[in-house]
Amino acid sequence: MIVKGKLPGWQAVKNKDNPMYPYKRYVLCPTCKNPLLGSASTGRGGIPRPAYHCGRKIDGVRHNFRIKLKDFNETIDTFAKKVRFSDEFRARFKEIALEELEKREGQLSEDTVSYSKQVASNEIEIQDIKETIKKVSSVEVIKMLEEDIEKLRLKNAVLKSTRDVKEDQQVDAQVTINYANYFMEHLEDLLLGGPNPLQNAALFGLLFDETPTYQELINGTPKLACLFKLNDDYKASKTIDVTRLGFEPRTNSLKGYCSTVELPGHE
Repeated sequence: MIVKGKLPGWQAVKNKDNPMYPYKRYVLCPTCKNPLLGSASTGRGGIPRPAYHCGRKIDGVRHNFRIKLKDFNETIDTFAKKVRFSDEFRARFKEIALEELEKREGQLSEDTVSYSKQVASNEIEIQDIKETIKKVSSVEVIKMLEEDIEKLRLKNAVLKSTRDVKEDQQVDAQVTINYANYFMEHLEDLLLGGPNPLQNAALFGLLFDETPTYQELINGTPKLACLFKLNDDYKASKTIDVTRLGFEPRTNSLKGYCSTVELPGHE
């Protein structure tokens, strides 16, 4: 076939990690339990029809699973919005990680206040020395007093620089606390909100103890890693036509961390 002009992106891109189908290795075909494939067939008028699909043989009989890319992505979004960190993990995370962060932020706050007080004290001393200079006539004494002022100014420059570093660290600690608190309540933003779809899919894969099938995502019955749970109000209200449904190997999960939910470095 001879094609004139530039190929459309969906035809030109042929790679294993196509960001258009990032969940291939993280969701399985509900029929054969193999990883899905992702590609676009050509419809009428040459319009591409992107989809996740599978057509492998089972006992010599080929099955046909196909789900439109739009429908598949909606399923991922819906499921991600139903997942939460488990109550046990949230409690331990707050008890250990957040308390440590808040303790560090508090110490940094005390440090910045202390440095500011030292700077203010030195400024008062500088003003006192200036008043003293006005009252003396000895050139040597004035020179000594001026040297004292320069020493105090140098000391203040160092104090201000150190204080600024501490203030930046305090802001960073507070931002980390804010992010941690936010993602504890909005896990879906962590899973879906990144700019890189391949990384989003990899994070999604960490939710599971075993790679789920597409049907399990629909039904709300996948085996989640112990750090996660589904919303209590999750209902298996959707159905799919299995003949439309496809999939790749299982991903690593957070199963290995279940016994160390207390977080590393703490007893």
